[in-house]
Amino acid sequence: ADKVLLDTDAFVRECLKSLPNRPISTSELHHHLGMQLLKAGVNPEYSVLAQAARWNVPIYTSSPGDSSIGMNVARNALDGSLLTLDPLADVNETTAIVHHATRNGVIILGGGSPKNFYLQTQPQLWEVLGIQKGGHDYFVQITADAPHWGGLSGATPSEAVSWGKIKPDQLSSTVVIYGDSTIALPLLTAYVITKAQPRPRKELYTKRDELLQELKDAYSLAGKEVRP
Repeated sequence: ADKVLLDTDAFVRECLKSLPNRPISTSELHHHLGMQLLKAGVNPEYSVLAQAARWNVPIYTSSPGDSSIGMNVARNALDGSLLTLDPLADVNETTAIVHHATRNGVIILGGGSPKNFYLQTQPQLWEVLGIQKGGHDYFVQITADAPHWGGLSGATPSEAVSWGKIKPDQLSSTVVIYGDSTIALPLLTAYVITKAQPRPRKELYTKRDELLQELKDAYSLAGKEVRP
């Protein structure tokens, strides 16, 4: 186990050498790591990063420093690199993706920081940027945490409504499953595959610049209309 961990650290550090020497979003980091895995011959069926890179699905990490990858990026900085992971770029990119979509939803496994990180895209639009777009259209949560403990993982959809993260009229359609995600998600996925027709992939990673420009334009327009 130790050898696998140390080999993984060495692989990550080697991959960092071919990234730009500047701040980047975590989507750029994960896409790069996934591409390196594909080049190394890793079967994408056995790697989330490799499959996401292959299909241009952006992956974001809400707390990138809280990980072995973040630890190696920190070591890279001690060696003089200017490569850093920019959480503000992540906030803008995820908000741009949500802004562009005609319908938005969320499937949450557990909770914690990643839960709020995605849900906050809606209040980022209306509260901070002044873009009047409502909350998410659907909400499915699989969690083992009960709400009475007060933790984010157990927070209910009704709590999210109070922050404008979920549309109030969609509250009756929200779903909370109390159980083990490793059991519930495969069952849910198998059901969806048998019921839903395949759709074209969105390839959102390749559209980040375009979506960011759309967000900037909308923000500029909102500022001209009313600036609190």
